Amino acid sequence: MNAVYKNLVKFLLPFAVLACSGTENRQHGFTVENKGLTCDAVVADKDRFLICGESAIYNSSGSASDKDGFCHLRNFSNNDAGTGFSVGNAEEHDRIEKIKMPGGFYIVSGFTGADKNKFVAKLDSKFNLSWARSSDSIQTTDQAEMAINPEGHILLAGKNPSDESYEIQLHLFDPDGKTLWSRKMPSVEILQDIIVTKDQQFLVSFKQKGAYIDGQTRKRYLMNAFYKINKEGQSVWSAKFHFDDDQVHHVFFTKVLEDASGNLYFLGQIAFQANVENAYIVKTNSDGKILWSKFYVGFEDYVFKAGSIDDRGNLLVLGDGYGKKGGLVYASINSEGQVVWSRKSDAANYEQANAVLSNGKSHTLIWDKLFTMAGFEIGQNGKSCLKGNAELKATAQEFSLEMERFNGRMKEIPQHEWKEKTFDVKIFDKVEVKSLCN
Repeated sequence: MNAVYKNLVKFLLPFAVLACSGTENRQHGFTVENKGLTCDAVVADKDRFLICGESAIYNSSGSASDKDGFCHLRNFSNNDAGTGFSVGNAEEHDRIEKIKMPGGFYIVSGFTGADKNKFVAKLDSKFNLSWARSSDSIQTTDQAEMAINPEGHILLAGKNPSDESYEIQLHLFDPDGKTLWSRKMPSVEILQDIIVTKDQQFLVSFKQKGAYIDGQTRKRYLMNAFYKINKEGQSVWSAKFHFDDDQVHHVFFTKVLEDASGNLYFLGQIAFQANVENAYIVKTNSDGKILWSKFYVGFEDYVFKAGSIDDRGNLLVLGDGYGKKGGLVYASINSEGQVVWSRKSDAANYEQANAVLSNGKSHTLIWDKLFTMAGFEIGQNGKSCLKGNAELKATAQEFSLEMERFNGRMKEIPQHEWKEKTFDVKIFDKVEVKSLCN
């Protein structure tokens, strides 16, 4: 009997080990019911990250009818409850749309009040409000953007309803909240991203309104433009992608990434017919010269919306099927644009991809689940504990486009008067977290 038992143990033990090590039980997924939108997320340090948006639960008034800007600070490694803070005023709708963490400080921007007036604020490492500025005439853009250079200068985008259509405004603040300059940028149909590049310039990417008509061939081209801007508010150089209107129905980008060599990756979506859309990436060098352009078969009706670059130089991208089939998609794509692996998970068609956060040891993907902040860790080849996690076959296909340098137009305008703003800041020592992976 003992010999039979021992042989049975020897036979079953490898399967028991595989059952434990082959599953994704070590990965975790979480939700925080905030009763509001999730807008942005950033790495705080090697152990923690921060998710921001708005909340009708975690607010200064305690009333469910008020929404404050809200951020949740938590660990990469587990599902334990984290901390958080809210920024707002009673009886006002306030939202944090962007968060940056230069030097251990918290720089947040978003809107305040019924008119969605733009604000920017700085909090110290203990969440004390250092300063806040707001405007009665500058409102948030459709795609809220903010970037901070290594010197602490804050570039903030906004829109003045009294300006001409498709004009946006750019405002630069010093680290103490003083306005240094204001500019107008024309022909911006959709503001897509603002980042700080390795040469410490600001890169502004946007879908350009209108079309380019070739004077000789009379061919029509759709345009996506990007400007390099220095801290003095001058255009260093400007370029645009031209998409043949006979081939492309529409195209847009949602995110720009920069690798260790200064190469740029523009993430988004391209449609060759009205109802056939594919996730899409363009890679350029630091001067905007196109290195490759690829759309992805298998990612139909998905948009890449977030990403990061791992220590091997591969892109880790996150997208969604918002307004279409729903679901989250995520993939590793190498520096030549080829898919290393790709997977999908279940999500409703109103849930949106938000951020890819990496701390060198693990990767956590953040999304906006209805009135809920949500995230999950992925393991090797994208496996996770999330419902519906499955392999997704996807391949890269080349697509040709043109790039043209041009003289970017920005108009210097009188320095905008940003007013001092008072916010109530409330700290939450414990934010309730629920597990997605029981």
